[in-house]
Amino acid sequence: MPIEATKSGPQESINISSTTSIRPIIEDPLWDNSWRIDSLHCDPGTDFEPAADYRARIRQSRKDSRKGYQKAIIRACTDVGAANVALFESNYAGDAFDYGINYCYVGDVSFTSTPALIKACKIALENVRVLGVDIQVLGMQASALSVNAIVHLWQDPGQFDLRNLDSALHSALVNYFTGTTAGFGYRLDAMAGAMMDLTDSIQAVVFTTPSSDSTIVSGSPPVFPESLTRFFLSSNDISLTFDGPQ
Repeated sequence: MPIEATKSGPQESINISSTTSIRPIIEDPLWDNSWRIDSLHCDPGTDFEPAADYRARIRQSRKDSRKGYQKAIIRACTDVGAANVALFESNYAGDAFDYGINYCYVGDVSFTSTPALIKACKIALENVRVLGVDIQVLGMQASALSVNAIVHLWQDPGQFDLRNLDSALHSALVNYFTGTTAGFGYRLDAMAGAMMDLTDSIQAVVFTTPSSDSTIVSGSPPVFPESLTRFFLSSNDISLTFDGPQ
């Protein structure tokens, strides 16, 4: 006969028989002692989703599927083979330089692009972009970065465990370039800030390599690059020199 668990959820499954250590019994009087339970089986249930959570999830899902929204654009590109997608609205460089062209950069897992991938994304975006909105689809390229810097401490370097400090600062710089949305540009002040967040012992960081910031748009007026560079930084490509106060 069909049975139903008294509680919902996948943990409420039941599977017992006359051969298991748990013996099923009939508590209600049946007036027939020949009746017995050979087995009792109840499939796992599902977790109940509150109505408010369900409505919020559906609303967000419908919003994400709307044409012109970032998630819909990214999904269209990843469906045809892109592993990394970077989107920039036409006013990214400021309203004064808004020429009505949005930019979509696509790349594989290594942040590199082939003409075939760029073409596939261009075609896929025709199904999700808003009519009349221009989207320039371009590629990516990977570039290894080297960092050389002088770290000025508030006190004489001989008073510090420089080996551990050097290792920690290496990790801070590598983490600055880690992540799918990081590494398309860098600011020296932000890199120094990532290092100084680890310790109060640093007075200043002077970078010799690189010697200037790298921004996504450049020039006057600012323009987007033909290929978006994704910078990578390895701990082996970092050289730090410790010195006293400036």
